[in-house]
Parts: sequence; structure tokens; C-alpha cells
Amino acid sequence: MNEGLINRFGNIDPTDNGKTRRYTLNGTWWQKEKSYQREATFYLAKYDFDLFSNFSGFINSVSQNIMLPGGGVPSDQVNQTESRIYFGGKIEQTLFNKVAGFDMQNTLGIQVRNDLNHVLLNNSNRGVVYNNVSNDQVTVTSIGLYLQNQTYWLPKLKTIAGLRGDIFNFDVHAFAIPQNSGNKTDALVSPKLSVILGPWYDSEIYLNFGEGYHSNDARGVNATVVNTNQQSNNNFAPQLGATGLVRSKGAEVGFRTEAIKGLKSTLAFWYLQSASELVFSGDTGTTETSGASTRYGIEWANFYKPFSWLTLDADFSFTRARYDQAQLNQASDPANQAYGFHIPNAVGRTINTGATLNLPHNIFATLRLRHFGNVTVDTNNPVAPYNTTIVNFSTGYEVRKFKLQFDILNLFNARAYDIGYYYGYQISPTSRAKDGIVFHPTEPRMFRASLVYQF
Repeated sequence: MNEGLINRFGNIDPTDNGKTRRYTLNGTWWQKEKSYQREATFYLAKYDFDLFSNFSGFINSVSQNIMLPGGGVPSDQVNQTESRIYFGGKIEQTLFNKVAGFDMQNTLGIQVRNDLNHVLLNNSNRGVVYNNVSNDQVTVTSIGLYLQNQTYWLPKLKTIAGLRGDIFNFDVHAFAIPQNSGNKTDALVSPKLSVILGPWYDSEIYLNFGEGYHSNDARGVNATVVNTNQQSNNNFAPQLGATGLVRSKGAEVGFRTEAIKGLKSTLAFWYLQSASELVFSGDTGTTETSGASTRYGIEWANFYKPFSWLTLDADFSFTRARYDQAQLNQASDPANQAYGFHIPNAVGRTINTGATLNLPHNIFATLRLRHFGNVTVDTNNPVAPYNTTIVNFSTGYEVRKFKLQFDILNLFNARAYDIGYYYGYQISPTSRAKDGIVFHPTEPRMFRASLVYQF
């Protein structure tokens, strides 16, 4: 963009496009009596996805000497398709009782989910598929059983203790690369504990401790080889499969208060340790597992209503996120490759604040600011972290079941990043490959009018 080859809202490959469809059905049933409460939920969804995307221009095709069947160097464009059906639900029961003189709530529940996916990855050029890279039938089944106890020990002391067990089955039938077919199961037990002290003067202190997890892609869990040449299915290198469920441990101490009339404020300090991170890879356009990390920070949330016609809110967060051990960056040029401790796209600072006016004659107006900053783009912090600030304005008129609203999005027409990455790219087959920032820009100033009828 700085060289004038594409404009701010252009892209490396103008044939990139995508489409998606989703259909959902869900329901909830509940029953509450004096001594118990029961709840059941279910959902069923059908999801289809078809995307052509080019993250790096021509750098992979040129470096691997790839040619189209009829001649010519193709772009690095890939086509990803997915057809997924997923369904599941939750059943739980809560008992309200008294044990040894202490008021208690005991909840027992079970959650289940099943995902049936057919996923393809193809090489494409200008929106035309010319080679299949992977063709996988993926089934992921999960069952979670949980128990929670809430006890009121004293008028100003309450605890919430929980224990959850999860088991995941990852099943993959890899038609293009049969070596990556497999079936693996992983399970974790996650304890949690919250202690709430108060209230005093409409304020309370709370402490939270617990463990959790994130799941990895079933294909990565079962993979045993990686294809080193995208147009040949016989250039394989051994690959270590990813862990199915990755454990994380966290703690938080916070203070909540409503001591000032009209103000609700929460201040919290937190810590999180994860056994591995998921980061975006520019070469593949997907997320990949990386090293263990440690994050900690502070959050301050405020909601203030000084008058019946004015509402103010402001949320702030400041975070430090680092790998526990140095990780290699995503530079393609060996001269730029280096190790570092920064986690790509970890946001160091966020601010969300706004004011809402409810004026006479059913007129309303809202001004909101959204900011995120101190965002690093690669492990060794090769360029200065970026910051983005957007201001939106809305006003309108509401009467009975009708609402007429007028919005100005990006009021000051900020030129910033929605998100940015740092990796290698090449604009054309004959241009020089380079490492740099690849980003999605914020949308320019836009005007929008809407009429809503509620029934």
C-alpha cells in the first residue's frame, strides 16, 4: 500500500471472496419449585462455509516453483470449504436446601455436543480450484459433567465451589492424506472456587481461582505427517500431533461497589497461565499451536446514571501477555527471523466508554468510543505496536413499537487497523518478497438509517 500498488481498501488478490450460511434451532425448558430448579436446553445447527483467500500473494508458489497445469505461476490463494452439522444440549438440576444449618444451592449438570464436519482445503488461482490439499471428515464429540456448590457460611461470607470433567473424542478420516486419519480421546478435570466477602457499605470483595481449557483442531490432534509441497502428495515430513485439550490456570481478586448513588463499579486484578497459545499463521491462513504463556492485568468497569436522562459507562483493561519461552517469529526472510516473547495480536490496552441521553419527546442520542492499543504483531516486536480508536454516534426517535435511528459510524474517519499481522508476502511473481504488516483496515466513515418495529 505504501508503494501505491494497492489502495487502503484493496487487497493482494481481488478475486478473494466467500459465502456462508447458517440455520439454527434451539429451545429451553425450565421448572422452578420451592426446593429445586430444573433446566434443559438443546440446539441444532447447519453451517456451510466457502472461502477463497490469499494471505501472502505469490511467495509460497514462487519459493516452491509451483506451476499451473497449463503453465504460469499461480497465486498463494487457497479455497477452504466446510459443511458442518452440530447439535447438543444441557440438563441440570439445582437443589435449594440447608445442610448443618447453612443455606446451600447444589447444582448437578451434564453438557453434550457433537460436531459432524466435512472440511476441504484446496489450492486455487483467481477463484478457480486446481489442486486438493486435504479432504477430511471430522467428528468431534464432547461430554461435560459438572457439580457446583454455593454455600452461605455467614451473612457476609459466601463460597461457590465447582468441579467439572470434560472428555473429547477427536475422529478424523483424511481422504487425501490417509496417514493423518486417526481417533484420539482426551479428558480433563477442572476445579473452581470463588469466595465472596461482604457486602459492607454496598461493596464486596471477591476471589476466584480455577482451571479451564481450550480444545485444538481435531486434524492437528491426529496429524502424523505434514505435506512439504502443496502440489505433491509424496513429500511428507513427520509431525507431532497437538494436545487435544490444553489446560489453563487462572486467579482473580476484585472489588465491587455501589456505595455511590447511581454508580456500579468493579475493579479486578487477574492472572492466567496457559499450556499453549493459538496464533494466526500467515502461510496457511489458520491458527496454529505455539508455546506456553502467562498473562496478567487489571480491569475496571463502571456504569453510572447520575440523572434519569443520562447514562455513562466506561470500561478499561490493561494486560501484559508473554510467552514463557522465546518463540520464532513469522518472517520469511532468514535475515529477519528472530525469537521473541511477545504473543502476536495480544491486546495490551482496551477502552470502551460512552454516554446515552434520553431526551424529551422520546428522542435519544448515544456517543461511544472504542479503543484497543499496544498490540504487537509478532514475537520479536519487529514494528511498533499499533493502536486503534473509533468513535460512533447514534440518535433517533422512539414511540410505542417503532424506533427510527440514524448512525454515523467511525465519526472522525479514523485510518487504523481492525487487526494486523506481520509475515512474508509477495505482490506478484516477479516482485521482491518482503516481510511486513498485512492488515484489515477500519471501515471509513459511514452513515446508516434504520426503522425498527417491535412486536
